[in-house]
Amino acid sequence: MTIERTEKSASIYFYATIDDYRAVLSCVDDEVGAKYVPFGQRRSRIMETYDSMLELPGLGHSVYGDTNKEPSWQIVDRSYEPEILERTLSDGSKTFTANLTHQLRFTPSGEYNGCAIIVGQLSFLSEDEKVFWRFNQYFNKIKKIFSKTRVYWIGPDALKLFDSGMRFTHATQMPEAYNLARPRKG
Repeated sequence: MTIERTEKSASIYFYATIDDYRAVLSCVDDEVGAKYVPFGQRRSRIMETYDSMLELPGLGHSVYGDTNKEPSWQIVDRSYEPEILERTLSDGSKTFTANLTHQLRFTPSGEYNGCAIIVGQLSFLSEDEKVFWRFNQYFNKIKKIFSKTRVYWIGPDALKLFDSGMRFTHATQMPEAYNLARPRKG
C-alpha cells in the first residue's frame, strides 16, 4: 500500500488529468463537505475559496512543470472561515496567509505544455480524526478507480497518456532517469 502513515501524517502521490478529476475525485467534495483555501503566502488579504475541486484555477494543468512550485490548496470543512494572518516584510510590503490547522493539503497533478504530467499529492499532518477520515474518503476513491504503479496512483485518462509514452515526472528539469516507469518484469 502506498499510504505512508505515522500517528500524525499521511501522503499519497498520483498522476491525473482534468478528466480524471471530473470523473473520479470531484464527487468526494460534497460527501466530505470540502472547501479549498489557497496554501501559502499571498499579496492580498482576500483569499478566494472554492467549494468544488473542479472550480480550482488551472486544475489538470501544471503551471511550472515542477510539483514543488505548483499551487497547493488546503481542504477544510465548508463551514470553516480561515483567520487571515498578515506579515510585514523587510521592504515594508505585506503578505497574507490563511491560518489553518488540521487540514489536508492538495497539490493537483497536471499536464505541462503537452509534454509531461507532473505528479500531485494529497497529504496531512494532524492528529484530528476528522482530517484522517476526510483523507481516507479521497484515498478510497483513488484506490477504486486509479491504477497503481510503484508508489504512484494513475487516473484512467492519465494512464492512456502514460501508455502512449508521455513523460510522468516530479519536474521537467529532472533527468529522464527519474521519470515514472513501469516495473520491469522477471
